[in-house]
Amino acid sequence: MTWRSKRLGLFSGRGSASRRAIYKGCGYDDEDLSRPLIGVVNTANDAGLGHVHLDRLAARVKAGILQAGGTPFEFSTIATCGAVPIGTPHLRYELVIRDVIASSVEIMANVQLLDGLVLLASCDSIIPGVLIGAIRSGLPSIFLSGGPQLVTRFEGRQAVMSELDQLVFGAQYGDEDVSAKLRYLEDNVCPGPGACALMGTANTMQILAEGIGMSLPGSATVPAVYAEKERFATRTGRRIVDMVKEDLTPRKIISRENLLNGITLTMGIAGSTNAVLHLLSLARDLDIDLDLDDFDRISREVPVISRVIPTGKATVVDLHHAGGVPAIMGELGEYLHGGAL
Repeated sequence: MTWRSKRLGLFSGRGSASRRAIYKGCGYDDEDLSRPLIGVVNTANDAGLGHVHLDRLAARVKAGILQAGGTPFEFSTIATCGAVPIGTPHLRYELVIRDVIASSVEIMANVQLLDGLVLLASCDSIIPGVLIGAIRSGLPSIFLSGGPQLVTRFEGRQAVMSELDQLVFGAQYGDEDVSAKLRYLEDNVCPGPGACALMGTANTMQILAEGIGMSLPGSATVPAVYAEKERFATRTGRRIVDMVKEDLTPRKIISRENLLNGITLTMGIAGSTNAVLHLLSLARDLDIDLDLDDFDRISREVPVISRVIPTGKATVVDLHHAGGVPAIMGELGEYLHGGAL
């Protein structure tokens, strides 16, 4: 099967000369424009802990696309950190940004006449934003998570961002001991890039993206700084070229059974309650019947098997070393729809 730009002749013939001229002005040539044109949605920026490292992964993705015979076109969209505006009126933008991101991905992909998308994101509303945009674009798409950050140790245990939050929002600031703890955690609880390594919205959505079939198996929980993440980026770039040739779009990947599996995963990992909102939104854009009764029913059947903070004392890095999403799905196998992609 041929890809969209080739099937419709969007870059061939006299009538496409103006389009070709635009891209040639960007440095591409006829050979580049004859290949599958792959958009690399890079949500990197210098202000987001989960996204500050994504340029490195985007470079690997583009290398994989080239290896497989595609032509990569990298573009950006906004990506905020939901932890920054806590305590201010500006947290009201949290859901708005999801929909802005979705629209920007959809518009860019179709206005630029691309053939497929690789989606790079790490956090909260950004992940469902790029997924919804990909669904609306109608193009073959694959997601690569930025992965969790590594963790620090505090008072003999692993500590993540929630440890600092508990002190910030519950501390008596006149206590000298509390002040010292605050300072230590402020300086050390985020040791590098990646999503905060607890089971918050970011890691829940990274895991769900893999669980519903939108990421390569085993990729979601790989920590942000591991070389393994870069290898997954290259493989993701290679895979999207094949997906374009197969015309494997999100609508062909994500069925009602996939979304029910997503709910099962959410319950099994004690994931963020924001997953309810985002899974329902994905279902709506896919024209799939999914409602709160599905969440209620599955929540009564599926046990919590994860001990990642706040449910237990482990982190998402520990979860990765225990086998990641494939291991979780293996443990929850009797509750999953095995025929889903």
